[in-house]
Amino acid sequence: MHSLLLLPFVLPVLAAAQSTLPYVRTVLVANGTFLENIHATADGMLLITSLSTPTLFMVNPNATTPQLTALFTVNDTNVNCLTGIDEYDPGKYAFNALNLTAATFTSYHASVWKFELPATSPYGTITPHKVVDLPTSEIVLANALTARLVGHPDTVFISNSAGSVRSVNLTSGANQNVIVAPELAPGTGVVPLGVNGLHVRGLYFYYVNSGQRIAGRVPIRVNGTATGPFEVLATTPTGQRAYDDFALDLHDRMWIASHPNSLEVVFQENGTWRQVVVDTGLPATALGPTSTAFGRGSKEERETLYMTTADGILLAFNTTMISLA
Repeated sequence: MHSLLLLPFVLPVLAAAQSTLPYVRTVLVANGTFLENIHATADGMLLITSLSTPTLFMVNPNATTPQLTALFTVNDTNVNCLTGIDEYDPGKYAFNALNLTAATFTSYHASVWKFELPATSPYGTITPHKVVDLPTSEIVLANALTARLVGHPDTVFISNSAGSVRSVNLTSGANQNVIVAPELAPGTGVVPLGVNGLHVRGLYFYYVNSGQRIAGRVPIRVNGTATGPFEVLATTPTGQRAYDDFALDLHDRMWIASHPNSLEVVFQENGTWRQVVVDTGLPATALGPTSTAFGRGSKEERETLYMTTADGILLAFNTTMISLA
């Protein structure tokens, strides 16, 4: 059995200079904390994973002074950080837990966990449960986790940044590779990561490949296996930018966190895929955006895109003020 420890602490948050860009505000800065992945709950909270700690954080982004507060910590000797997280059924969440050397992107152990939240905060004591340990012989780095495949609420898919997508049944723990392809592998680029962000939309996997600098999609069956070829939607210039995780809006536009300091929007217009680079206000020396997610609840929140960074910054973008012309 693996014990879980609820940590009732609030991580120190420093005041940050607000961006001069009219569509960006700084929600908080937690120096020294690598914010990795983000998901918005139905009641407007943000759940944030980290490569610095096996703690799942939550934030009320509309509080007078938003705080990065621990929801729970996985107390397991095989876990030192958390990566992808998603809601697989209303109020039910799954996430990846890793033993990772972040400097070299080397993972020595990966597992999938799940938990439930009440409909509204405060949530009280939350206890996650491990679903399954993933085979180390097949998983190099369990990165993103995505759910919402219609009719299959107990199935999630994990991006293995070595070059595959794996399905996991959250009830039985059964798991297997559903796609292994060179389009998902790191390639020969400087970044040693292949498939990174991954989301299900209809019968498509939308994905980014950090090493190959590709944003793409591939049609799938309900079990996650591919039914057709990979489609490249956009690329980044060699040596300039690298895609990380992303969010899909209601129009299937990809809002991608991109290193070292940009937000990139990939979308289809008149049958042609376009890409627009949005200024985030982050300095060129930033450690880099890591993920994005749209808020939930009010119309204003649904139009707000949140972005995490590797140096502990949480930004909010008013997407109605961003021109994609």
